Amino acid sequence: MKRRIIHDISASSLQVIVNQLAGLMIFFIASKYLSKTIFGELSWALAIIMVGFSILGCGIDQITVRKIAAGEEPASLLKVYLFHVLLAGAGFLILLLIAYALSGAGHATAVVGRHFTGLSLLLFLAIGQFFIFLSLPFKQIANGKEQFRVLLFMSTGANAIKVSGLLFLAWSGSFTLSSFLLIYVLASAAELLVCIYMGRRFLALIPGIVWDRIRYARLVRESLPQLGVILCTAGIARFDWIFLGIMATAPILAEYSFAYKAFEMASLPLLVLAPLLLPRITRWVGQGGNGIGLSGQRTPGLSGQRKEDLYLLARFEMILSCSLCLILNILWAPVIDWLTDNKYGAVNSTNIFFLSCSLPFLYINNILWSIHFAKGRMKFIFFVFMVTLLITCTGDLLLIPFLRGEGAAIAYLAAMIAQTVHFTAGIQKEEAAINAGIGINGGTGIGIGINRMWQSLLLCGGAALFSGWLAMRMHEGAGARSLIAIGLYLAILFVCRQIRLHDWITCKRFIYA
Repeated sequence: MKRRIIHDISASSLQVIVNQLAGLMIFFIASKYLSKTIFGELSWALAIIMVGFSILGCGIDQITVRKIAAGEEPASLLKVYLFHVLLAGAGFLILLLIAYALSGAGHATAVVGRHFTGLSLLLFLAIGQFFIFLSLPFKQIANGKEQFRVLLFMSTGANAIKVSGLLFLAWSGSFTLSSFLLIYVLASAAELLVCIYMGRRFLALIPGIVWDRIRYARLVRESLPQLGVILCTAGIARFDWIFLGIMATAPILAEYSFAYKAFEMASLPLLVLAPLLLPRITRWVGQGGNGIGLSGQRTPGLSGQRKEDLYLLARFEMILSCSLCLILNILWAPVIDWLTDNKYGAVNSTNIFFLSCSLPFLYINNILWSIHFAKGRMKFIFFVFMVTLLITCTGDLLLIPFLRGEGAAIAYLAAMIAQTVHFTAGIQKEEAAINAGIGINGGTGIGIGINRMWQSLLLCGGAALFSGWLAMRMHEGAGARSLIAIGLYLAILFVCRQIRLHDWITCKRFIYA
């Protein structure tokens, strides 16, 4: 059993790592061999497609995983889910085709995108994404059945083909936007075929579509509460791209999207850790039972030891995220300018600085979200995500006209800080109610030492800023600056007791808990 769990965790983590690295490679190759204008147009279209298909999914993917894990029969669920993705995806394509025809095939331009090649680019990308959309039911059923090795092959096929094809185009000197789109569509179609084959071979899934009005309506109704969260998360991640495409120029968007992709890669450790931490935090919250609800019954919470374990986790994540932020800023200009022929390095230094400052808040938000999710506080989570989205959009609308990409980065940073404040306020409110002995909606007493967490955040962030500033003035070489900065950073954290000699003992207890 332990060996199987290790294999499943390894397959799940490998899938995330491979897909993220492949996505970065695709993005990097496109940015290097396309002009900034064309790359900006491509980034804008990809943002539209991502948000559009996320909304079309309606959150059914998460409901499917839950239903399969609960023991529902996969074959009949597959048919209903396939009906949805075919109906929603085909409807979206038909709308794009109608818009394309009405605007004129030879000079179709997006209504809001005077800087972009327009609907023809959106249409080709949508066709490729449609194939990926059709493969979702197979992937989510594999996920629900905990067939992570099967899911690994289902999820990495298209990216492997895309990277191989784009590398060949770059090597042969025939890289164009048209060839990029062709590989994108063919690779996506290949992934759908792989999912169908793997589904039949290992999961006994026979593709088919069935119209079951009652069951389909029930499935959509169950998924609708997730739609608001999906819209918020997709908007937070890509609305800044869309606003930049409307209010700025394609080259500005190209620079910002390149920096944002690098920022997303810096969160890769979080993407690997998050699926592993959620079940553990959920179990801890359920086992603690130190809160008293309004009914007078004992409610889930955290024991004193588990609070210490979570504080240790938060402290380690602060150390890791701030160190990534430090290295990213020191190496950014020299390394990226060398890789992209001076296209996206120094010109993006301010963008990457503000985006990377969001990393510590992004990491700590995952822990705080997991605690609220473990308590089932879905309405509160939705409220926090809605506030985050509103701050992002408001900041974009106010700052982009004046600061361009830097304005979008500042708006994102402000939104992440606000999200952290709201999540911590929610825990503090529950703690206050528990201390008063009245409970709050089944209050938990799940505090992890919020003041100590913020202390670690400020100490690690301040140490990273000071170390980077001093290293930049002590040496000209990027390598030497990195060594000086990391050395100073770790020394400061050791003096401030953020790094302690006995931490490894506590870490072992956390791992095997």
